[in-house]
Amino acid sequence: MRALCRHLRIRPCRPCFPLREYSPRDDEEVTVFQSAEERERQRRTDAFVAQLLAKDSSLQDSLDMVQAAVRLQTLREHHLLALIRGAESRWDTPRANAERSLRVIKLVESAGDCEERSVTPKVVNRTLQLLLRPVLKPTTAGGDAATSDLDLVWPFCAWMERRGFHIEGDAVFDALEKIAGNGSTTEDDILTNRMKFLRKARTSSPRNQSPRPSRHLA
Repeated sequence: MRALCRHLRIRPCRPCFPLREYSPRDDEEVTVFQSAEERERQRRTDAFVAQLLAKDSSLQDSLDMVQAAVRLQTLREHHLLALIRGAESRWDTPRANAERSLRVIKLVESAGDCEERSVTPKVVNRTLQLLLRPVLKPTTAGGDAATSDLDLVWPFCAWMERRGFHIEGDAVFDALEKIAGNGSTTEDDILTNRMKFLRKARTSSPRNQSPRPSRHLA
């Protein structure tokens, strides 16, 4: 740059203040500009998620909506991520949390079983984190490690393994190990197999490991 300036016989400009990388504070509100098209897309996404999670909407109604979106090839990753965020924002009582988590699982699995591209590793792992929220964030409203939605964790892990998805994040593995003995059964053989599965999943490389269904996860 300086050589070019010398060649052109101009003086290189200097910033009147030192440049530094800007990162907002935790308590600082940052306004992000959205175009009219982006705002409309966000409005439609919010409406779609609200219908999927509506209390007066049955699980079958929600499944039909997702299946219709799959058929029309309009379902996208950001729709499912918004669905998970919507479930998190409605976190309240253990019973309601379990029902809402079950709905999210069924919708994600329904799309995933159709080999829908919108069901990405990020979506699947965010769903698992939703189920583990009572352990990962025990201080949140309704956050109790004994809540019944933890029973949904191991069947979902088994589904992930069947579909070739891998668990990600040390915090998630730690939470799974913490609840390995929880749920509908605490038999020694079930606990042993769950711990073996977790150790193998934690140490294996996702790129080199081919999925093998486990019989004792659920």
